[in-house]
Amino acid sequence: MTREAQRSYVAALHAKLPVALYDPSQAVLSAGIKRFGSWLDKDVSKGRLSQGDANDARDRLSVIKGDGTQGDSIKDDTSLVIEVSSCNSHELTVGYT
Repeated sequence: MTREAQRSYVAALHAKLPVALYDPSQAVLSAGIKRFGSWLDKDVSKGRLSQGDANDARDRLSVIKGDGTQGDSIKDDTSLVIEVSSCNSHELTVGYT
């Protein structure tokens, strides 16, 4: 989920878009969230980003487990949904609302 986490990072931080990160696997989602947070923390520690901007980017990220049993539902103001295909790890589905 590295590419998906990268895209969500750019969309949430730089484009300031509400983003939903979606995957059927809780383990994959957890790894993506961890990467997202570590990138924000690294940018804050290097002075590239304020803590307030990092917090705002975290607030714009929603997480949705693919079977709908865990996580948030897609928020009405979500502009980008990023989904990794479990059939082909090189396939990425990006949906704009």
